[in-house]
Amino acid sequence: MNEKTTSSYLQAPFISVSLHPWYLTEENIQSQIDWLVQTIQSDSRVVALGEAGLDKVCETPFDLQIQAFRKAIELSETYHLPLVIHSVKVTAELFALHKEYHPAQAWIIHGFRGKKELATDLLRHGSEKNTRKKHCPSSLQTDYYWKAMKQTQTFRASTGK
Repeated sequence: MNEKTTSSYLQAPFISVSLHPWYLTEENIQSQIDWLVQTIQSDSRVVALGEAGLDKVCETPFDLQIQAFRKAIELSETYHLPLVIHSVKVTAELFALHKEYHPAQAWIIHGFRGKKELATDLLRHGSEKNTRKKHCPSSLQTDYYWKAMKQTQTFRASTGK
């Protein structure tokens, strides 16, 4: 980590840790998983897992993304942590994985920019959204509740960003 990132990390009262699809490679996936587990077990500031997920636009092989996301789901359930999800053009895959795993932990879609109908489907399937009005104002109207979630800082094992 660079000096600024290290300082932010050390001062953050709460953190989330991730297996972000942009930073996965065949060579680093196991070390990222090992770091993730060690950090979850040893750092009491960890309040969420993510941003983890799937992205059909990035260069990371999709099968590697699926492998990492499955591990993130399992760790979310094992350690009772909400899962903050990076989702780009993978709605069907997310619904299928949600149906397969039946997670007890919240799935929170990071930076949701979809339409009102997609937001309704996600909420019906048990996901929540993290969005801003500038992305899609009509999707905000579908929120029947908001869970309080403290602002967290996500740190990635492979880049330190």
